Amino acid sequence: MLILDICLSDLPSEAITTAKNGKKYIKLVCAERKAEGKFGETHYIALSQTKEEREAKKPATYVGGAKSYNNVTNKNVSKENLFKADKGGIMENFKNDYAAQMENEQNDLPF
Repeated sequence: MLILDICLSDLPSEAITTAKNGKKYIKLVCAERKAEGKFGETHYIALSQTKEEREAKKPATYVGGAKSYNNVTNKNVSKENLFKADKGGIMENFKNDYAAQMENEQNDLPF
């Protein structure tokens, strides 16, 4: 699981496209960093580049970072401590659903 922080101020308007349904979209790339960032980021987020931009070695436009929470797989983690590491509060919205899912998985065990 990744928690993404995207700086909306860094998103250039020319990168935003409008679909036939009128909704606006932007193509982003989220990739693993070579080393952890100073705020614990394990991934970076950048605008998606065209083949031509990549071949021309155009520098990436970075718009954010992400933290990996893949290590939260222990079924014995308490609900209270499950999202303690989340400093931005983003995970709070998913806390109850995820905790309920974990309880259901434990209740579905055949033994």
